Amino acid sequence: MATESVVTEPVIPGQGSPVDMDVLREAVEFLRPALHADGGDLILMDVDSEGVVAVELVGACGTCPLSVVTMTAGIEALFKQRVPGVTGVVAQTPTVQLPGYD
Repeated sequence: MATESVVTEPVIPGQGSPVDMDVLREAVEFLRPALHADGGDLILMDVDSEGVVAVELVGACGTCPLSVVTMTAGIEALFKQRVPGVTGVVAQTPTVQLPGYD
């Protein structure tokens, strides 16, 4: 079954980061088919000056009970192996504003 990608272009400041952003984007594209196969995707949110990459899992991956395993054994391991400068990966969850709760 074909899956439509949720993500078009990630927003990554990456200013002052030791991470090679082009190599990071290539690693994301390498990983995407596996996430798409399960109905999910990821969004690169930020890369800090220490080399920690913040990502948001979306689609089926965002609600999967195994997302912690996907994050550490999959995404973090791949990024550390393939992308110079990556020291870690953290999950960033979206902020949801409920109507009437300011």
